[in-house]
Amino acid sequence: MKKWMAENRRIILVSLAVVLAAFGVMLTCNTLAIDEEKSIIAGEGYQVWIAQGRFMIQLFNELFTVNGRYVPFLWDLLAVLTWFGSGAIFAYSLPGIRCGKSGAFGLFWFLTYYGTLPFVVGEVLSFSMYSFQVALGAVAAAVSFYLTVKLVEAERENEKKTGRFLSGFLAAVLLLMMGTGTFQAIVSLYIAAVILYCLQNVLAGDLKIGRTVLWSALICALAVVLYFAVNRCVQAATGIAADYTDSYIGWSDERGVLWAAFMAVANVARVSFAITIQDVSIYGGVVILVNTVLFIIWSVVTFFRAREKGKKGRILLLTVALVLSPFMIYILMGTYKTHGRMLLALPLVGAAQLSFILGDVWRADGRRWLSRAGKYLAVAVAAYCLWLNVRNMNAVYYYDYLRYQQDRVTANEVMHDVIAEGCDYHSKPIVFVGARVSDTAGFWESSDNLGIDGSFFVWNGGHIARIRELLVTEGYMTVSPTTEDIAYALTYTEQMSPWPGPGGITDTDRCIIVYFSEPTEEWYQVNGLNPADYQ
Repeated sequence: MKKWMAENRRIILVSLAVVLAAFGVMLTCNTLAIDEEKSIIAGEGYQVWIAQGRFMIQLFNELFTVNGRYVPFLWDLLAVLTWFGSGAIFAYSLPGIRCGKSGAFGLFWFLTYYGTLPFVVGEVLSFSMYSFQVALGAVAAAVSFYLTVKLVEAERENEKKTGRFLSGFLAAVLLLMMGTGTFQAIVSLYIAAVILYCLQNVLAGDLKIGRTVLWSALICALAVVLYFAVNRCVQAATGIAADYTDSYIGWSDERGVLWAAFMAVANVARVSFAITIQDVSIYGGVVILVNTVLFIIWSVVTFFRAREKGKKGRILLLTVALVLSPFMIYILMGTYKTHGRMLLALPLVGAAQLSFILGDVWRADGRRWLSRAGKYLAVAVAAYCLWLNVRNMNAVYYYDYLRYQQDRVTANEVMHDVIAEGCDYHSKPIVFVGARVSDTAGFWESSDNLGIDGSFFVWNGGHIARIRELLVTEGYMTVSPTTEDIAYALTYTEQMSPWPGPGGITDTDRCIIVYFSEPTEEWYQVNGLNPADYQ
C-alpha cells in the first residue's frame, strides 16, 4: 500500500484538500448541535454508549477523554482525516479502483465523493461527540475488508499458509466486530465493499465468486455474533441496557408485515431518487439522483453486453445487491424512518457506481463506449456533482452555525432578563414552557432528516433539560426542575405573556417560569407530563 500511496500521492492530496474544503465551515465555525450539549459537559458516569450497544465508543472515551467530553475542532479534524483514510483503504482494496481504467480522475472521484456526500458524511461527522470514533470504526471495517481480500487471493493462488491465514482471518473478524461495536451501521460498509469486489471480478471475467462470498459471509457472521456476545457481557457487567430500536422496528405495524416490507424497500427508491415526502427532502439528493440514474443505465447496457455463460445473472444479482446494501439495516428492521448517518455505505456505493461508468469511458482496449465529447461530458458531470457536494456541505454547516449563534443570543437574553427580574437561578430551577421559534425558521433550505439543524429552544416543542444544558455551556449553572416543578409552573402560565414581551418571566416561591408559547403535546411528553391531565 505504501508504494501505491507514493505513486498516487498527488491525487490523494488533492482529494484530501477538496474534502477539507467541504468541511471548511465546520472546522472553522464551532457549533453545538442536539445531543452534543450532553457530551461536552459530561460528568463522571456518563455511559450512554453502553446502553446503545456502542461499547467501543465507551472504551475510547475511557482511554482518551475526560468523562466522554469531546474536544471541539480537534475531534472534527481527526474525524474528517480518519474518514478519508478509510476511503483510501477501500480504494486500495478494490482492484477496479486501485488499478482502474479511468486512471487518476477515477481515483480522485472515488476518494472525494466518499468524503463529501452531505446526506451521509455531513450528518454523521456533524455529531462531534462520536464522529472521530465512528470514523475509526470505518477504518476498522476497511482494514477488515482488506484482510478478507488478501485471504481470498491467497487461497485462490494456493499460497495459503496456515498460521498467517488463520491470524488474518481472526484479525478480520475482530476488526469488523470493533467497527460494529462503534456503530452498528458500519457492518453495511463491509458488506457493500464485498459486493463491489465481487462485481468488479465478474466484470473482469472472473465468475468464480463463490469462495469470496463464503469467506466474507463467515467473517461477517462471526463478527456480528461476537459483537452481540461482547455487548451482552458489557451490559450485564455494567447493569446498563436499553433498547433503542423499538421506535424503528416496523414489523409490528398495525398495517401488517407486507406493508412494512413494502415501505422499507420503497425507502430505497425514495433516497436513491431523492424523492421529497411530506416536505422532508434528501439533502443534496440531486447528486444521489444523478448517480442512481447513470448507474441504472450503465447496469442495463452492461447486462445486455455480457456474453459469457452465467455472467448476466451475476451482474443482475450483484448490481441489485449493491443498490440495496446501504439500506440493509432498514430492510431487516422493516422501517422507512431514514437517517443519513445510518446509511454509511451510501458514499462507498455511490463513489464506486460512477467509477464503473468512468472505467468504461476510459476503456483500455481503445474502443469508446462514449464519443470523445461524451467522455468530456462524463468528467464534467462528475466534477459538477463533486462541486454540489462541497457547496451543499458548507451551506448546511453555515446555516447550522447561524442557528447556534441565535440560540446563544436567545440563551443570554433570557438569562439577562431572569437576572434583571431579581430571580436567583442558583437556588430555584427554571421551567421553560413551550418553544421559542426563530424569526428565520424555514428561511434557508433544510431537511428534517439531516440531524444538524434544529434550535435547542424548538426541539421536541421545548425540551427543558436540553435548554438547561445549553445554558450551562454558556456559563449559567442553573438547577434542573423536577416533574412536580414543571406541573406547578403550568398553574401560572394562563396569566403570562410570551417572552420576550412583558410578563414573560415569573418568579415564584418554588421555581422561575419562562413562558415561550402554548405547550404542545410533545412538550408535555418529553418533559415527563401526561398531556391528557392538562386538557
